[in-house]
Amino acid sequence: MDDNQRLERMVKESLRMAKENNRRIRSIQRGMFMSGIVRILVWAVILGLPFFIYFSLLKPYVDGASSTLESIKSGETNIIQEFIKVPGLDAFKDALEKNQAE
Repeated sequence: MDDNQRLERMVKESLRMAKENNRRIRSIQRGMFMSGIVRILVWAVILGLPFFIYFSLLKPYVDGASSTLESIKSGETNIIQEFIKVPGLDAFKDALEKNQAE
């Protein structure tokens, strides 16, 4: 009987250890999966952010500058006339005039 009890205790201990190992392994796998998703998202942001910034913020200015350069190259207008058409310059002028008035 003593051998049977000892064997039963060893089987229970082995089962407990197997369950604990499975729980830990699943936790590690879940962490690795989430880490992979976060890594993909970080790289998507790193690679996508420059395109977003260009197309949402800088494209109007780049297009305006390139059209200005083309018109100056062709000789249709001079630099001063084209400088007046720069987007956002009106707000800058208004701020300067307001600052000078004070």
